[in-house]
Amino acid sequence: KWAQTARVSAFFDIGNVFQTGNKLKFFGPDGATVDNYHFSTKELKRSVGLAVQWLAPLGLFRFSFGVPLNSKRAIGAQTWGDETEGFQFSVGNAF
Repeated sequence: KWAQTARVSAFFDIGNVFQTGNKLKFFGPDGATVDNYHFSTKELKRSVGLAVQWLAPLGLFRFSFGVPLNSKRAIGAQTWGDETEGFQFSVGNAF
């Protein structure tokens, strides 16, 4: 019965968000140099993981566990690092 109501998958994800205007500025590790967030394939973030979807009597449950492959850490108080989220859980309809 488990095979009829659940499925497991492995995933590879790649993507990013890039700056398109001049109103918001981010600074590099030295705290003075403005970081360039324009499109670059080197800046694409990558992750891998496993996902489980289970069609339970209460609805569709989704569990995902991912590991970032190239996240950027904050250096000091002046720079921002990537916010990573290893585990996700949701309940709802499939699309």
